[in-house]
Amino acid sequence: MGMFDNVVILDEPLACPAGHPLGGLQTKSFRDPSLSTYLIGGDRVVRAPNGGSSSKPETVTRWRSAG
Repeated sequence: MGMFDNVVILDEPLACPAGHPLGGLQTKSFRDPSLSTYLIGGDRVVRAPNGGSSSKPETVTRWRSAG
């Protein structure tokens, strides 16, 4: 199986082709996947601090970015 990273797009929620909302996606495409969560908002990509919920972005209802 291997490691993966989570991606959450903040500006426009993702949806599957049938229109069902997605909380985020998982990818093995980033260099050295390490179960990190990346937040994408506008032209910024921020790696979220690892925590208990970082491996399941769909369980997080709100992200807050300071600075």
